[in-house]
Amino acid sequence: MKQSTYDVLSITQQGLKVKDISSNEGQMAMDYSGYQFVNPGEFAMSHMDLITGYVDLSDKFGVTSPDYRVFTLEDTDNCYPEFYLRVFQVAYKRRIFYKFGKGAANQGRWRLPQRAFYNFSIQIPPIEEQKAIEQECKRLEKNVDEMIDALKKEIDLMQELRTKIIADVVTGQIDVRNVVIPEYSRDEDTDSDEIEDDEEIEESED
Repeated sequence: MKQSTYDVLSITQQGLKVKDISSNEGQMAMDYSGYQFVNPGEFAMSHMDLITGYVDLSDKFGVTSPDYRVFTLEDTDNCYPEFYLRVFQVAYKRRIFYKFGKGAANQGRWRLPQRAFYNFSIQIPPIEEQKAIEQECKRLEKNVDEMIDALKKEIDLMQELRTKIIADVVTGQIDVRNVVIPEYSRDEDTDSDEIEDDEEIEESED
């Protein structure tokens, strides 16, 4: 196998990642000489797989698979790359690209042809508005991440408390012989509403 002297960039659903080719884990290429260069500020898109693929904006120099689509914005005076990265990523997550695809979806290969990509219409708000939207998205993401971290800490504390209570009961430090466990009733209406909501989501995705 001919090794690459550059970082090999792989597109994951978490974005572009440097592939560890020394471990020989995952899909490995026999020859990296045909790989294409990716420069900082360029987009790399897994257009051959609209089902599990993704798109990201590179912040590093490296090489990536010739099966990926690497491109850049020409009108940087009126187009903010980070804003359009979100537009493209939303098009993956909400399967907006999906209806323009071709291939065999049941085999996990649903690609976005070059012509369909070039003809994909995107609005161009004023660049200051693009930047403002991007900054607001970052702020909201930060708030959500902080809430998730706080919830994870609470869950960890509850698990620690649960373990301690069980240990105290087993060792006799807590007497539960006279504890009355209340009966809990199942809310059937809530469950049925959730099922209906899930079915509606699945139908809309189809």
